[in-house]
Amino acid sequence: MNQYDFPSSDEDPLSQIFSGSSEAEEENDPDGPFGFRRKTGCQYYTPHSDQTGDWPWNTPKGGTLGDERYRYSLTTLTRPQKCIGFSRRRVGRGGRVLLDRAYSKNNSAFCQLDSETSSSQSHSSVNQIANTSETNTSD
Repeated sequence: MNQYDFPSSDEDPLSQIFSGSSEAEEENDPDGPFGFRRKTGCQYYTPHSDQTGDWPWNTPKGGTLGDERYRYSLTTLTRPQKCIGFSRRRVGRGGRVLLDRAYSKNNSAFCQLDSETSSSQSHSSVNQIANTSETNTSD
């Protein structure tokens, strides 16, 4: 008698009967082997309607903003001075400060506005310095 004459657990005909799913169902399942299958002897309950809620990064139903930790805002770096779009700041391992960037189709438009305002601010600050130096002269 050979060791291969005995059916393995995969080939056991009784296990196929008790599994409750056929090979045809498994082949048609879009999730493949990772699909949800109910275990025998387990009870599955539906979630309570009063315990369902929004994700913390979504705007709550009350009209206020979501949790501050999850908010993305338009961010400009100081060195080099440039707009990087929407990002949020968090502290990573070892205390390092990390910026998580979020894509937006309006990033280029926002960054253009940022460059226009920074150039106008630099011109206005130069003009203010020139104006104050003219008024403070003692001639």
